[in-house]
Amino acid sequence: MRFFILFLVLISIHAQEIEKAITEYYFQFQILSEQASREHTLDAAFQAFFPKMQSIDFFLQKFAPTATQEDKIHAIRMSYQKKPNYSFFYPSWLYDKRDSLFDALDKQKQADLESKISHKESELSQEIGEKLEKEDKQKSLKKQQEEALKAEQEFGLKTKQGKKRLEECQKENDQLSLQIEEKKSKWLMYQTKLEELSIKILNLQRLLAVEKDPIRRERLEKQLRIAEMERSEYSSRLLSLERERKSLQEKLQENSKQMEKLPNQIYEWEMQHSKAKSSLVTLDQDLQSLKKDLALLETKLHPLMQLVAEKQKLASLLKEASLWWRNANSKPRRNFFQAFFVLKNFKEEYYQIKIKKSYGLEGLVEVFFW
Repeated sequence: MRFFILFLVLISIHAQEIEKAITEYYFQFQILSEQASREHTLDAAFQAFFPKMQSIDFFLQKFAPTATQEDKIHAIRMSYQKKPNYSFFYPSWLYDKRDSLFDALDKQKQADLESKISHKESELSQEIGEKLEKEDKQKSLKKQQEEALKAEQEFGLKTKQGKKRLEECQKENDQLSLQIEEKKSKWLMYQTKLEELSIKILNLQRLLAVEKDPIRRERLEKQLRIAEMERSEYSSRLLSLERERKSLQEKLQENSKQMEKLPNQIYEWEMQHSKAKSSLVTLDQDLQSLKKDLALLETKLHPLMQLVAEKQKLASLLKEASLWWRNANSKPRRNFFQAFFVLKNFKEEYYQIKIKKSYGLEGLVEVFFW
């Protein structure tokens, strides 16, 4: 009976020691997370919390060195499930990105990532050099392609417009020649009429010089005035017609000069257009070949690009999380590290998660642990 009582006492002592170890284990959560929450930067807070956190085995060895039965330790921890410890992630994206964020904050992982990148860069230095060289060449060829395309469009348009203008000049010259002939016919008609009127006026003047009868003189004077008016009108018409004919003649000469020059210009433009078009074909072939070469190089460099992309992704996430840290108050800061540590280090049987995406503006993830 005495041995049984002693056995029960020993069991009770062991249980108390385990509870003490567990209590101290969770107490360090409060102390270290409070200290970390006061840090100005997320990186400093991470270093103030994670490296200093001791595992539960440390506290069991310290406060319950004789407790070696894991099932008893498990049973005691599970008994806290009814009254669990509590922490949370707010906003909820901190929970969603927790693994990547841990990698971004872990100095050793960052150093390992940098080492992998450096090793890959050294290993693929020749391919990197080739890629840079081909990208420069690709850039140069694309610029040449733009210039050739511009020239092809420019000289193609000039050729089209030149041919159109040549046809227009021919049509205009035909019309101008016809109009000039019409003006010439009118001019001859008006000239003949002027000569007739001049003779008529001269005859009337001679008759007036010898006529004595007042009535006849009045009639002759009237005829003379009418003839002089007609001659004046035809003289004006003749001058106007001469100006019109001269203008048409100048336009005809101008068009004729254009028609002399245009064939040579059109030929030159066609040659330039053909040259630009041929250059475009060659440049396109060169660019397609470069594209294939770059695709092969990118395949070889893909492992390096993945590492660089991972580094950039982690840097971007760290920047986002650091901004949140600066703007957050101590409570979400403190709870963030507790919840962060639990999900990173606890077995799933020792915690429970409740996600409340509709909580507030950014969602809340509660973490209960024991």
